[in-house]
Amino acid sequence: MIASATRTLAKHHDEMAKDAKIQPLAVRLTAIAGSFRSAEDVISVSDPLVKQLENVVNELTVELAGGKPNLPRNGQRGKAANANHRARGSRDKRRQHEYATVQQLWEKEPKQLATLVVEDRLSDIEQRRQPELPPGDQVRDLYNDGLWGVEETTFFPPDWEETVATRVGVVDINPIQLGTVEKRYRRLKTHTAAGPDKVAKKDIRRTARILLTAIFNICLGIGFYPESWKRNRTTLIPKDGKDLTVAASWRPITVSSILARLFSGVIDESLRGNIELSRAQRIHA
Repeated sequence: MIASATRTLAKHHDEMAKDAKIQPLAVRLTAIAGSFRSAEDVISVSDPLVKQLENVVNELTVELAGGKPNLPRNGQRGKAANANHRARGSRDKRRQHEYATVQQLWEKEPKQLATLVVEDRLSDIEQRRQPELPPGDQVRDLYNDGLWGVEETTFFPPDWEETVATRVGVVDINPIQLGTVEKRYRRLKTHTAAGPDKVAKKDIRRTARILLTAIFNICLGIGFYPESWKRNRTTLIPKDGKDLTVAASWRPITVSSILARLFSGVIDESLRGNIELSRAQRIHA
C-alpha cells in the first residue's frame, strides 16, 4: 500500500507541481511515505510520523475548504466573539427562514402573500418561525443511551442462527488506484451536503484527488483513520404530527466529511471485487 502511495506521488509529480497549494503537501507526504516504508516495527497511532500524516490531512482539508478551518483548535474564542458569532448565526437563520416562507407562500398561497404585502404585514411571517429544538441534554440522552447504547443482542438475539460463509480466508485488498478514486468521485452527487469540515465536491480538484489516493493507501497500509474524518454533523428534522418538544419527535440526519465518504467508497469498491454477496445483499446494495 505504502509503495503504491509513493509511486502515485512520483508518477503525478509534474502535475501536482503546477498546483502551488498541493505541491508542498505532496513533498511532505512523499517523505512521510518513505519513512513509513523504512520502519520495521508496527506503526503506533502515537508515532510522530502518524501525527505528521494527520497534519497533512488537516492542512489539505483547510485548503479545500477555502482556507477557513472548522477543526478543533487549542484555546477558545473570547466570550464576546462567541456571542457575536451566535448572534450572526441566529440572524442568518431567521432571514433564511423568512425567505423560504415567502417563497412557499408565493407557490402555495399567493393571495395570502399579496394580502400581507398590501396590508404591510410581512412581519407576520416571523410568527411562522420553525419550532425550537428540544433541550440538548434530552437529545444526547436519547441517541447516546437509547440508540447508540443499545445492546448487541437487540440486533442479534441469542437464538439468531449464523450462516456459514461460502468463502473463507483473508481478503487481499489491492492498492487503491487513482482511477478508482476518480470513479467514486464522479458518483458523488454534485450538490451532496458538505460535512463539518465544509469541503464540498467541487472543492476536490484533480491534484487533490491524486494526493488523496496516496493518503488513502498510506492509511490502509498502517491501519490509520484521521481524527478529522471521524467528526460528523447531525441535523434534526421534525416528524410530521409529533410533539416537537420531545426529542424522539425529531429524525437525525448525520453527514460526515466528503473526504471520509470518498475513502469509504473506494474501500467498498475494493471489497466488492473480492467478496461474494448473497442475493439479499445484492438486492439492498
